[in-house]
Amino acid sequence: MPVLHWMEREFDVATEDVTQRLRRAEWDMRCVDLWNGLPQDLRAVGDVVASYFMAECATDDESEFVELTRRVADAARDRAQVVLAYMRRSGPYRLQDDTLYPALPVDEQNLPDLLGAAGLTLNGCRIRRGPIDEPAPRPGYDGMTFVDGEFANRRERADPGQAASR
Repeated sequence: MPVLHWMEREFDVATEDVTQRLRRAEWDMRCVDLWNGLPQDLRAVGDVVASYFMAECATDDESEFVELTRRVADAARDRAQVVLAYMRRSGPYRLQDDTLYPALPVDEQNLPDLLGAAGLTLNGCRIRRGPIDEPAPRPGYDGMTFVDGEFANRRERADPGQAASR
């Protein structure tokens, strides 16, 4: 499991500990179409909110990216742990049906501003580049960008002067 081995190297977290904790955990995972908005019963209830390859692979429009990211943020309760993963500097891509899908190129430099615009304030925010398989599974991106931190409480997030990282 390359991600667990990477976590062990980067964060000194034992692979076996993570595996055992994940297997013991209770999961309430939902698949939601955020283009239709976040369902009311999912607002501000998540202890852990994770999003993988979503907003940057759904649009090439920055304002749409910000709105989709805001909807992910709306799922988090105060002090929730947030984990986001993005395809780094992705361009448009084709899947098996040969449809061309849009993508917004994000990376460590532009994500803080984009997350801030979405009202996503994370205490202890870390934004880092992650490994990529060689050769890449598909052309058009050059790695992964991971974001993690503790979601600020609603009062802190309401302050427009707050940045994405504190």
